[in-house]
Amino acid sequence: MTQNNDAHKKEFLYYLTDSLIHGTRGFTKIPANKLAIGLPTNNDAAATGYVINPDDVKYALDKLQSDGNPIRGLMTWSVNWDDGISKDGHKYEWEFAKRYGYLTGGETPVPDTPSVPTDLRSTEQTPTSVKLAWSLSEGTNPVLKYEVRRNGTFFFTVSHPDFEDTGLQPGTTYSYQVRAIDVMDNTSAFSTAISVSTQAGSGGGAKPTTPVLSLSGVTDKSVSLTWTASISDIGLERYQIGRNGWPIEAVNRETTHYTDDNVTADTEYEYYVVAQDSNLKWSEVSNLLKVSTTGETPVPGKPSVPVGLRSTEQTTSSVTLDWSLSTGPGGPFKYELFRNALSLGSDAIPPFTDDGLSQGNLYGYQIKAIDSQGNSSELSEEILVTTKTEASPDRPTPPGNLRQTGVTETSVSLAWDKSESGPGIKSYFVYRIGADRVPVGPEVLACTIEGLTTDTMYHFIVGAYDKEDELSGPSNVVQAFTTSAALPKWEKNTDYLKGDKVTHGNATYICLNPHHSQIDWQPGTVPTLWALWTEQEGAWRFRDFPKEWQ
Repeated sequence: MTQNNDAHKKEFLYYLTDSLIHGTRGFTKIPANKLAIGLPTNNDAAATGYVINPDDVKYALDKLQSDGNPIRGLMTWSVNWDDGISKDGHKYEWEFAKRYGYLTGGETPVPDTPSVPTDLRSTEQTPTSVKLAWSLSEGTNPVLKYEVRRNGTFFFTVSHPDFEDTGLQPGTTYSYQVRAIDVMDNTSAFSTAISVSTQAGSGGGAKPTTPVLSLSGVTDKSVSLTWTASISDIGLERYQIGRNGWPIEAVNRETTHYTDDNVTADTEYEYYVVAQDSNLKWSEVSNLLKVSTTGETPVPGKPSVPVGLRSTEQTTSSVTLDWSLSTGPGGPFKYELFRNALSLGSDAIPPFTDDGLSQGNLYGYQIKAIDSQGNSSELSEEILVTTKTEASPDRPTPPGNLRQTGVTETSVSLAWDKSESGPGIKSYFVYRIGADRVPVGPEVLACTIEGLTTDTMYHFIVGAYDKEDELSGPSNVVQAFTTSAALPKWEKNTDYLKGDKVTHGNATYICLNPHHSQIDWQPGTVPTLWALWTEQEGAWRFRDFPKEWQ
């Protein structure tokens, strides 16, 4: 009996697996709970191993189950084929997942990165604008936003599957693509490009001439720009200044200079300027001007605090960290990292990998700089990093996609995706960091925490116990801000002042710079305008985390 005999495929799958379980027919014995049948995802991946009839697989699994030898399930070594395109140009459309996902009682699996947005199309065109729409992307992690690319260079970010591109030229063809970005910053590939033409205009002359941008001054706190005046046969309306691909300010037609004072020391930025005439026609974009701010002046005798401490990679046993270098006299600098308030040494330079860790645990990290004279900076803010958890028959999977679903003055509502466990889930526990845990039943996937203090930031984690009292790894951490007054939702075409707070996409944001909102200036997409609102005092620390995961 051979594997390419489709008439006896189900018998081949059963007898080969049975032989491995019992060590017969010359095979090495392997316990059933360590076995999974491996199949190619489709006929192009491996022709002789392909199963035409999925019921043949179900037969083999059912018979092994009835024999008292249930195996772990199915696997494929060619999952990338499952999301690929055949040699005939047809998408496989997750053939393997759709055929066999139900056999384990699970949902159809999706890749770690979001799916490529499909059905990109233009729903409306005017002489100066184009409206686009596309189908929603899917992924293991929730999709946070979409990035739209025009003519391969301009980028716009939106949180929903539609976009209006304005300020275009009449009778002009533009190319568009879109990709998805999830909450873990994983990105899909760009969609297939489409070409869209704006409607022909009704006269009005040529577009304004292109301004030439130059630098007039720079410090650690500001960048000053100037540009040549544009010329238009019908008159200019305004200039728009952009930074790192985003518009940040508009000035009147008489002004040919601008100072950006919302910058960080020792950081590179890229600026442009574009002119608009009275008929709303835009000039070509000016030259792109790269500018680096100077280093911040440190406190005498003390290095600046390292900023930007972050984890760039996590495995089941390690965490990789990176940060921005300290500046000022007294260098070169060494860096001392602390894990859970214990020093990891003082010779670290970025990046740094902390290994030998336990899977599914929470770790708190801080860093300080030490100059050549032995002077130390203050410790940075502490960050929390969770090591990944391997799938194990002896431990439940971590609850997934913990999220805030509601908030009042004194309560926070949460929801999460279920854990998986062979023995079954006994209960879930909701941990408010720094407080007691709240138990909920095994079928409960939502909880409201009452009795909180208004105008306070809280942080939550969820864990699961199975019927053998094995604890899962921790879920993701969710922050929620109770408020004494219902915060308004972000709206386009609205004036915002510095310090205004809004909600957008189940998160709270604070306005950094006054502006009149536009459709592509949403919180979470324009860091110069909006930042996540977090409590500045009394932040959680590692010592507050549940001991089970320390």
